[in-house]
Amino acid sequence: MNAAQKRAFSAILAIEKAWKGYATGVDKARFADYLDLRTRIDGLRKMMRAAMREKDVSLAISLNGQINATVDKAQRLEHALQLHDRQKSTLERQRQ
Repeated sequence: MNAAQKRAFSAILAIEKAWKGYATGVDKARFADYLDLRTRIDGLRKMMRAAMREKDVSLAISLNGQINATVDKAQRLEHALQLHDRQKSTLERQRQ
């Protein structure tokens, strides 16, 4: 595992611990996919900056399309996971 993947895995473990077993196996797999997409976006953005420095227009256009598609997938997955709602319920449980 590279450093970004280790951070993503740690984030999955933190989510599982915070939810005290409320996350199912399917949820965990979706979280892993979501974190993988977010890591991919970071990598694509680094490649985009390099392409812009080298003034490689065709690569920059290609990467831009990949970034937009990956962001869209990540946002759809985030919505499917209802991360905002789950975060609220986790905070409410911690307050009680």
